[in-house]
Amino acid sequence: MKIAQIHNYYIHRGGEDVVLDLEYELLRSNGVDVIRFTAKNKKIEKNLLRTAFSTIWSFSAYRCIYRFLINNKPDILHVHNTFPQLSPSIYWAASALKIPIVQTIHNYRFVCANALLLRKGAPCELCVDKRVRIYSIFYSCYRRSFFATVPIFWMQFIHYLLGTYQHKVDAYIVMTNFLKKIMIRGGLPKSKLYVKPHFVFKKTQKSCRRFFQIIFIGRIASEKGVELLLKAWISLKQSKYKLVIVGDGPQKIELQNYYGFKKNIKWLGWQSHKDILEYLSHSRYLVLTSLWYETFGMNIIEAFSSSTPVIAPAFGGFPELIVDGVNGFLYKPLNVYSLTETLSKLDGINDSKWNFMSEHARKSYEKYYTPERNFKLMMSIYRNVLDGK
Repeated sequence: MKIAQIHNYYIHRGGEDVVLDLEYELLRSNGVDVIRFTAKNKKIEKNLLRTAFSTIWSFSAYRCIYRFLINNKPDILHVHNTFPQLSPSIYWAASALKIPIVQTIHNYRFVCANALLLRKGAPCELCVDKRVRIYSIFYSCYRRSFFATVPIFWMQFIHYLLGTYQHKVDAYIVMTNFLKKIMIRGGLPKSKLYVKPHFVFKKTQKSCRRFFQIIFIGRIASEKGVELLLKAWISLKQSKYKLVIVGDGPQKIELQNYYGFKKNIKWLGWQSHKDILEYLSHSRYLVLTSLWYETFGMNIIEAFSSSTPVIAPAFGGFPELIVDGVNGFLYKPLNVYSLTETLSKLDGINDSKWNFMSEHARKSYEKYYTPERNFKLMMSIYRNVLDGK
């Protein structure tokens, strides 16, 4: 079997890029022939009007993909991201050559202009059930810009009218049932949606020594809810734990200046992936405080692989990964008091209870998020698509 991976890289490396590389390595290590066609936003067209039109339909991307497919003759085209340079035109190029298409849905771009289902610091579903997503223009959802949002609105609407997403793509991969339900509401065919969570290779061993520390790993940006975490942390009367914050981002300087020297908070900034896994294996908990419905949580399964329980908000797909009191804790989303209450009870968790949760975190990884299981799921989807053709 020969798979062609298609991806439009963003300027800054993110989770989609990580998943792309992991799946590439997984397929290659199992003897699958994998080739790639990629675009990079660093080379984006400076002519903004031309960029806007190519977001809706890129003639150059169509031609390039068409030639690429003719020359390489893959069995399946597996698309990860088309925005903004490749555009949905590439689906039509593959369809013209009768090459099956699989699309992994990494974000909410099919139903939301800013791809996050987030507005004013809280989840927003105004456009999910609409076919004409006019609210995105009304609220200037993409980069808080009316003019930047308009091309995305037209991309969604025109390709809804053309039936691109309904008829040209043969299978969609989503990571959770929550994401599947959102996409069904958004108009994607239920029969074409397959749930396949992500995976990690690293099966890190349980650390010989755990420190009394809770670790946050992620971009220091408003949508990640770091300020919510810090407000909850300084509200604790006392704690034997230390809060370790790993990551960088636009809010880091502001938050570090205000909270940086308060109550056992350690800022580590950007760290290599190897060091992050080491910190995870020495921490007693990973905490997530996202304000939006994250489509998955690579940090969560990395924590599980290192036997580290996870604290996260009880919304989106998180409750599908975390069983409250078993492999972690869930708190009321966007609620500083609920998060404070959850953090405050950690001091009362004895070693026996923590060991129980740690073991179940590891069991969650071994049952659902190993490369072996993921490869079987992926190949099953590929075979279904090929059989359907």
